[in-house]
Amino acid sequence: MNINLRYANRSDAEMLTEIGIKTFSDTFFKDNNPEDMDIYLKKAFSVELHLKELVDPNIVFLIAEIDGKPAGYAKLKAYSKIDGLIETDSMEIERIYSLKEYIGKGIGKALMEASIKEAKEKGFSSIWLGVWERNTRAIAFYEKWGFKIIGSHIFMLGKDPQNDFIMLLDKVLDKKKWEVWRQDDNGIKVLIETFIEKSKAEEKLKYLESFFHKQIYWIE
Repeated sequence: MNINLRYANRSDAEMLTEIGIKTFSDTFFKDNNPEDMDIYLKKAFSVELHLKELVDPNIVFLIAEIDGKPAGYAKLKAYSKIDGLIETDSMEIERIYSLKEYIGKGIGKALMEASIKEAKEKGFSSIWLGVWERNTRAIAFYEKWGFKIIGSHIFMLGKDPQNDFIMLLDKVLDKKKWEVWRQDDNGIKVLIETFIEKSKAEEKLKYLESFFHKQIYWIE
């Protein structure tokens, strides 16, 4: 069975909404209050919301297809932050969904591989995600990929505050990162940008020094 992966576009907004509602409902409806589920589903999954997210430069949707039919998707958010996460250049896997009929057919594996590849290509050093503490199947799946629980936070399902574990995959990059830094007027060290290639960092440094002679810049 061949799995095809592609980036989503605005024409996929309705499909993403339908898959999101179906997979979230199939997974969590039996363990939660119907009213809380209804509140959350209306807030988190809508065509209008997905249309906005699909043009956000910091959000990527990866769609998995089998025989030309959508089987699942992953939603990635660049530079996503949460309390307790020290990393400043981390990418979040906000969702990684497989339709019920395709569970066990490699959709999750394909989407996770593609998500990690996306993080590497964009220079992120780590990936994090949130998972309900009672979703033992998902937790085990993430642990197989090297994710570790580093904390927890409250996830609001409608009016129900639930505890989600925060899981982190560290050291995503195989190569050394090159960071361009500057010192501000108060002597504080400020990160400007991160590069995988040293030559790109040197180009950035040269550009900055040509315009801002009074600032102090360097590469680490």
